[in-house]
Amino acid sequence: VEAFPPQRKDCTAAISRCERDRMWAAALDLLLRQWPLLMQPDVVAFNSTMRACAKAQRPDLALRLLSQLRTARLGPDAFTLDAAMGACARMGEWELALQLLVDMRQMAKVPAFTYGSALAACEKGSHWVEALHILREMHEVEALPNVVTYNTTISACKRGHQWAQSLEVLQAMRSHRSRPDSYSYSAAISACDRGQQWQLALALQSSMQRDGVRPSSVTAGALIGACSRGSQWELAAALLASSRAQKLDLSGTFPWSYYIECQRKDLRPDVAGMRQSKVSPDLVSCNAAMSACGRGQRWALALQLLGEVSLMPGVGPPNLISYNTALAACERAGRWDAALDVLRQMRSQQRQASQPQSRQSLAPDVVTCGSLVAACARGQRWAQALDLLQDLCESRVRADLRAFGAAVSACERGTQWPAALELLRKLGRAGLAPD
Repeated sequence: VEAFPPQRKDCTAAISRCERDRMWAAALDLLLRQWPLLMQPDVVAFNSTMRACAKAQRPDLALRLLSQLRTARLGPDAFTLDAAMGACARMGEWELALQLLVDMRQMAKVPAFTYGSALAACEKGSHWVEALHILREMHEVEALPNVVTYNTTISACKRGHQWAQSLEVLQAMRSHRSRPDSYSYSAAISACDRGQQWQLALALQSSMQRDGVRPSSVTAGALIGACSRGSQWELAAALLASSRAQKLDLSGTFPWSYYIECQRKDLRPDVAGMRQSKVSPDLVSCNAAMSACGRGQRWALALQLLGEVSLMPGVGPPNLISYNTALAACERAGRWDAALDVLRQMRSQQRQASQPQSRQSLAPDVVTCGSLVAACARGQRWAQALDLLQDLCESRVRADLRAFGAAVSACERGTQWPAALELLRKLGRAGLAPD
């Protein structure tokens, strides 16, 4: 018996089931391979397949489907554009998301959830200005923002290192009778942490307590980090103890919690201390701990930890980030001699690496070059700064404006004007404009 060909609604229903069951590959197969043999797909089927791909972390396929839909001369509807914006949000394609928002404005009233997708794309791309524009437009067209919308905007400002704007959005949230939740406060406190505004971070903690919002691990970590960056060690230690008493997961605060103990008790980081810690460190944590030491002007602690990393079970040898972090600590302290020791250690490990890929991963980069030259400049060692700059350039390390500027500064302090002028000429030949 000859089978009847499937109806359009049957194929659409099958694709919708695939979307619901998160079977994105099956939905895509139905749309692109089976259906064209029978009939032209409709917009609803495209929408379901796009959403299925986006939910399966394949936003790239969702955006390709949008292009194919337009090629097939099928006009996208509001649901199509929203699905595409959801894909943009996952990929951080903020420019395309904003263009899709323009397209949707021309079709119909933009729903609040679509604005949310556009905001998410801006947040992932750290485009806080555009996020604020979208939030303002939502108020103007009375597409009432919800807690998630406000939180996304606060997070966009945080990612853009705009702590003041984060606080303004938090205040606007209260003014429009949206109650801030734990994520709202966590994002705002994290913005203050990044902006080194520890007093404001503590003020937000007080507001959080008044609102009856329970702190999260992220909130605790941001508060501890903010106080630590502000050298408020007793406050940071009190917050650390309070967070532990509340049984919050403090794995993200390991670098600061370890450094707080070193700072307050004048301890040296060692393997025993790491093993006794309640959190098992990994290389990322150790690198962050070195960064904390450097920010606190404890360069010797950072170098001690660099030497201990290889001895820690499950951590492994230092990587390029480890060495650059240690060099940054030396730079802040003007310890050019220690910085050169770190470079020698780095090159020794590079020579001993058995795999070409491992050797390449330890090659000095532009950050290495900048920190080394700046350390010599701070230590008023102009000759060493020039030698390093030349040596690294000959090793095909691209020096940036920061490295050249540090070398010029070193020559200036050493009254080596001819050398400084020659550096400025080299700067021009390298296509870098001096500031």
